[in-house]
Amino acid sequence: MTSPINLPHLLITAKHEGKLVPFIGAGLSQSTGVQGGFPGWPDLPKRLLEECDRHLVWQDDHDKATSWARFRIADAADPSRDAPRPMPLREMLRQLDQLKDKLDADYGKALDAIFRPANAAPGAGHQAIIDLRARTILTTNYDRLLETVAGQPDRTIHVWRSAANAMRDVHAGRDVLLKVHGTVEDPDSVVLTLDEYRVAHQHAAYTKALDLLLGTHSFLFVGYGMEDPDDLDIILEDNAEQLASANPLHFALLQRLPDRQAEAKRADHLRRTYHVKVIPYRDHAEVVPFLEALARA
Repeated sequence: MTSPINLPHLLITAKHEGKLVPFIGAGLSQSTGVQGGFPGWPDLPKRLLEECDRHLVWQDDHDKATSWARFRIADAADPSRDAPRPMPLREMLRQLDQLKDKLDADYGKALDAIFRPANAAPGAGHQAIIDLRARTILTTNYDRLLETVAGQPDRTIHVWRSAANAMRDVHAGRDVLLKVHGTVEDPDSVVLTLDEYRVAHQHAAYTKALDLLLGTHSFLFVGYGMEDPDDLDIILEDNAEQLASANPLHFALLQRLPDRQAEAKRADHLRRTYHVKVIPYRDHAEVVPFLEALARA
């Protein structure tokens, strides 16, 4: 976007008509002012590996080394340090199932350590989302940052498996936060592996709820595509048919890509496949002013 106040008219209209649904991704949990050290996708395996270390889950040193090597590689500039092993997000999700299995009964404790740290606090981006005064907010984040923003209306929290109840609250005009990939307080609800994604996204009530909302509201995706272009594809692919025929136009705040041809290809893919218009920005610092301007519009 060329300016934080260059707001699409259809987005403003959706907000005024009560048809705006913010859909929040992991990028917002790493934005300005957020406390708690929440990981993005590249760093999540390392945090889980550290939890495996802490809970002494390894069979032996070889098991530990193999698991670490699956996700981390030596930093070429400094062999004493490591870096994320490059891999598509889908492959990472497939591999994470092994760490979950190793943690077993300690999995919930590991999630708590990562996504519910004692010093957790929301940032300006979370406040800006709440200030939009949207009745319904969706997020794929497991943390509780949106819930802890001060001064917001009482909001009912649902996860993917209670989507039918969430829609009942939506129809009743209640303020709803639908955590479509679960929440840290309920480890059994967390959707972290590829198989879990498939189970959740094929859950009839969840699919129906998302289809209904996508067909009647304008979504604004915030915090996606910052680290992996698969983010939005994984979220939206099961609803592609509904999106392609839906009347509302949806929007995604996405950082510009260094390759303008790749950027144009991404924008065309999202528009044609999912009816999502990209609102590009150059720097993550532009996101909060954009949201604040939308809240004032």
